[in-house]
Amino acid sequence: MKTTSEIISRVFAQYIGVNVKVENKDYLSGGYTGKILGVCTVQGLLVEHPQGSDGHEPVKCCKLILKPLSAITDEDAIEVTKIEISREDFEYEFWKNTQGLKVIKSFPKGERGSSWYKILCIGGTTDLKLESCQYLISKGYDMTQYLLGGKTLEKSGLAIYENELVKK
Repeated sequence: MKTTSEIISRVFAQYIGVNVKVENKDYLSGGYTGKILGVCTVQGLLVEHPQGSDGHEPVKCCKLILKPLSAITDEDAIEVTKIEISREDFEYEFWKNTQGLKVIKSFPKGERGSSWYKILCIGGTTDLKLESCQYLISKGYDMTQYLLGGKTLEKSGLAIYENELVKK
């Protein structure tokens, strides 16, 4: 599947409000970092400029600044579990397994030894509800994209991870 500017715009539209790194050789500074305010398939991304002006940037000059799903925080993992289980009367235990994935065991409150529980593994190829995916996207996590052939944005070259940005 060819990744066109239109497909990239559709993917970026899911991440409105998330920071993007603009790399454009036409700028004296070489680029800047700002939040995505909107998407236009013709003019590109509307990006908030740090000096106060907003401008349209071609999608080919932009990379989202995201977090790998394997770096999910405990708070976000609990929120995803609540969405997946859809019950407020549950407790959660979580840990990282040998692959570094966050594993959550949920069970009814006060029934830690109960035979009923659900295991949810976040950070791998788990099928999550749409609401969970939307929540994670809103928090800036790199999610696999159908429009990109099941790849993450980082693997597709459309994103860089926060921790990589700090190293540069």
